[in-house]
Amino acid sequence: MAWEEVARCAIGTDVDSLEERQIWVKPVAPCFKLNCDAAVRGGIGGLIGGVVRDCEGVVLAAFTEPVLRIEDILRLEAMAIQKGVEVARDLGIQMLTSNRVTHLLAYIGKSSANECVWTDSVPMVLFDVLKHDFYQ
Repeated sequence: MAWEEVARCAIGTDVDSLEERQIWVKPVAPCFKLNCDAAVRGGIGGLIGGVVRDCEGVVLAAFTEPVLRIEDILRLEAMAIQKGVEVARDLGIQMLTSNRVTHLLAYIGKSSANECVWTDSVPMVLFDVLKHDFYQ
């Protein structure tokens, strides 16, 4: 999809209307940063997307992909991270930072009434993401 097509999409982009404005923090050179997210489309599945930027904030790649028949937000978030790592690898990027794993853990914690601590294994929803980090 060309950037012109993205600009024509009927998606709200008024960042000033967001309740909590977040500021993007540049990675330290020579690292690159992956920011990704996911959304559920009720009854259809979900969407994943992300962007890879360098230490100056230059966008090197962006992606979006529909995911049919999966409406589990944790699984979709993990799939977004996995896709982002694959996109970065295809660009030859080896030093990639992201804090999405910690966001996923916070989301798991938020949906649980109890404290969650994993010492022998990790939650399956994070396994593929962590595996990509470890084996790169």
